[in-house]
Amino acid sequence: MEQACRKASFAALYDLGPEIGSGSTSTVHKSTQRASGKVFATKVVSAAGLQTPGVADQFASEVLALKRCRHPHVVSLEDAVVDENKLYLVTELLTGGELFDYVVKRGTLGEDEAASILSDVGDAIRFMHDQGVIHRDLKPENLLLAKEPHSAFPTVKIIDFGLSKARATRDVCASFLGTRGYLAPEMLKRRTYSEAVDMWAFGVIAYVLLCGCLPFDDDAARISSPNATKKFELRFPSWARGLSKGARDLLANLLQVDPRRRFTAAQCCRHPWLRGTAERSSVPLSSPAMLGRRLAAARATPSPPSRPSSRAGPADYAVLDNDGRARPASRRKNSF
Repeated sequence: MEQACRKASFAALYDLGPEIGSGSTSTVHKSTQRASGKVFATKVVSAAGLQTPGVADQFASEVLALKRCRHPHVVSLEDAVVDENKLYLVTELLTGGELFDYVVKRGTLGEDEAASILSDVGDAIRFMHDQGVIHRDLKPENLLLAKEPHSAFPTVKIIDFGLSKARATRDVCASFLGTRGYLAPEMLKRRTYSEAVDMWAFGVIAYVLLCGCLPFDDDAARISSPNATKKFELRFPSWARGLSKGARDLLANLLQVDPRRRFTAAQCCRHPWLRGTAERSSVPLSSPAMLGRRLAAARATPSPPSRPSSRAGPADYAVLDNDGRARPASRRKNSF
């Protein structure tokens, strides 16, 4: 811990402000640097929190990972302080909220906006992997908007490196951790894994942005190799009929069950759809949540007889193969 943080009086350096978030072993506050007057976000782990097994090591891993990953789309580390059995992690303050909430509010995004966000996050992951860091908990909740967007596409940054692994060599990992719905098949098989788990999670995030739902069941049950291909068969909901060929190709290469065949972050960044050299659909997609809101609005304000209102019925849950052809749905998707 001493290698990751410096010993100092936090109160002499910062004014700890109001709480803006909390976790099982920590709280997050606004804080003001006394010397400059700049406002930051500060995670505080108390002495009681430090008694929880693994918390101190997790905090040290987070600090080391953030020190390695200085990138425009990774939350920047300002300071890490140990003071009277408390740990303080000082980072830039991001005020735009979670990407998760942004997507829920929007329903789904247009392809241009989704590609802009994914390009930025993909480049951050590429840099992160080049530095030997695996995040291991990528999800929309761990992507924050730098500020609330008003016209242009939002600037998104990766946060929460508490489960990350900063490796000295390209060795594999074995710890089973992360968030249901974003766990890679090799992790669910309880096998060793590499940074490819981040690319699977990135693929799930991309699917969520474009389709408004998770691509697969969000359970964390252990699976066997023969069941993996069936469980993770990539299909698309009927409301994604307008999804472009380039977007489908990117998702297919990211949500690849075999980690050896899955796109790396560098390959992802070179993909024509992300680079803007492949055609993108200009038609905004609609998830069931979006369709439901339109239906509710139509009921609240009846349309003239000549303009039928939008309806969300069973047909909206049919799934499509990668080529866009319909096939029967085996289950309803988890939609936002």
